[in-house]
Amino acid sequence: MSKHYKPYTPEEVIEILKKHDPNITLEKAKLILDAMRKLAKLTLEQEFNI
Repeated sequence: MSKHYKPYTPEEVIEILKKHDPNITLEKAKLILDAMRKLAKLTLEQEFNI
């Protein structure tokens, strides 16, 4: 059974991060989301030798 995951949007990241930083901006959220995606890709590449 395959699950399909919807990527987070910058707006969703803002809502999540507002719990810890009420001053989060859309630009900051985009940077954080980009960094998280790069780390996830790097982790997969290293773990599975993609």
